[in-house]
Amino acid sequence: MKNKLTTDQLKHHLQKQYDLICFEDLADYYSQHGSIFGLFKKCYQTEFAPTQRLVLFSSHALSQQFLNHVQYAAKKIDISNFFILIVNPFDLTALLDQANKLHGNDPQPIQFLQLNISDSKLLPLEGFVVHRDTICPLPFTSVNINTSNQARPCCKFKQSAGSIQQTTLKEIFDSEYYKKIRQQLSSGQQISECQACWDVEKHNSTSLRQHALTKFGDGFDYQWFDQPTLIDITMAPGNLCNFACRICNHTASSKIAAEEYVHSTTSEQKKVFQYHLKLQNNNIDQHIVDNVIDAIDNTEFLHIMGGEPFLWPLLPTFLDAIIDRGQAQNISLEFNTNASIFPFDLLQRFQKFKSVEILLSIDDIGQRFEIQRGGKWNDIVANLKLFNNIQNSAITVKVIPTVNVQNVLYLDQLMNFLNQFEFDVVWWYLEYPTYLSIDNIPDRVKKLVHEKYHDHTLSELQSIAQRVLTSAPVSGQEFLQYIDKLDGRRKQNFEFAHKEIFDAMSS
Repeated sequence: MKNKLTTDQLKHHLQKQYDLICFEDLADYYSQHGSIFGLFKKCYQTEFAPTQRLVLFSSHALSQQFLNHVQYAAKKIDISNFFILIVNPFDLTALLDQANKLHGNDPQPIQFLQLNISDSKLLPLEGFVVHRDTICPLPFTSVNINTSNQARPCCKFKQSAGSIQQTTLKEIFDSEYYKKIRQQLSSGQQISECQACWDVEKHNSTSLRQHALTKFGDGFDYQWFDQPTLIDITMAPGNLCNFACRICNHTASSKIAAEEYVHSTTSEQKKVFQYHLKLQNNNIDQHIVDNVIDAIDNTEFLHIMGGEPFLWPLLPTFLDAIIDRGQAQNISLEFNTNASIFPFDLLQRFQKFKSVEILLSIDDIGQRFEIQRGGKWNDIVANLKLFNNIQNSAITVKVIPTVNVQNVLYLDQLMNFLNQFEFDVVWWYLEYPTYLSIDNIPDRVKKLVHEKYHDHTLSELQSIAQRVLTSAPVSGQEFLQYIDKLDGRRKQNFEFAHKEIFDAMSS
């Protein structure tokens, strides 16, 4: 054919060979993240005829980044590359091949026809830029409120975005600081506030960012990237807790705050722990409860943490306020609990909500659980059976083990124990304090972990086996000093219950 075709001529030419599902100028999909997802979603069919094609055209140079985005959307919507045809005067072969390697799952890249079009639209001067290896949905969707009423995009984020005692959730979410975070992550920056996720991902383990991409991915791609919306609120209403988990601290456990207060040696220390002791009595004040309720008009996820959320005295009243407001049927509730309390009195309220997800913090079994977390293991097992039995289409229960030095050699035993239940498992990795992180262990411990898990049937345990080999070894003395301190305070014997890891950290 001749070099230059009008769009009408191009369409007429292609219709001789193909049945066109769509015929779209790529300029219309260049400046908004969600537009190509919307097009592919509209054109999606469970089956395409061999002659059907989605035709996308432009006479202007297309960037690798944009073609990556088109390829990613095709995979996400599940449209085979075979049925997509891009028409362009420039040779896109290498670019489309690279896009398929990065984001496709077909043997062949998106189809390409090299032709010039005389009247295609100019590409917008500013197209969107999304880097899949740094983008995170949370700054586009979420606010996390900790026990000190500081708000941030997630629990791993290192810096506060503001206090909800001084401003509203919506004002924080719409702030210039939040906008800056979104721009930085979209443009490929591994910002320091998100270091916890970068550290996890470099070891090929699953980060909170990646969990969020799984949770929010579709809505994020279709809508929330272009129109950030506060649809996810996480709140920690005080630190009231009946456990003193060895991986926790006084900000999230009143029991630890009380222990630290008793063992404080200075007046300044006593003031800090006294403040956090007050949180167990005051919990979260009514102003903050009202702040959260006022922000739930668009909320789809409400995540309640602690302390222990099922000990929060205002929880029934708080849920009733949401129900009375008429929003409950639109909201999926989430709870992080230590599994010591079964919420009998909340089950009827749960039925009013769109769905309920309960995350059980179970890191180990038997006596090891009692020393690491607290409570009586037999009581926990009884509650696990109750939690297992309430699972249905509206209520799901998952176990969320926090991987750390104390349990790293016993994770296989935990997984074997959990086989009797129908719980999905969400893996979580402890970064702080660093002496409890599996990235800070002696060579002898690394060897044991690698030998135990390198060929395990569970891929997450295999990744742990590889992860421990990548960090510099440490002596283990800081870990042992911490264990000795808690054993002395609590009249416990960590070594007796955890002999394998204790000996390896000591030798």
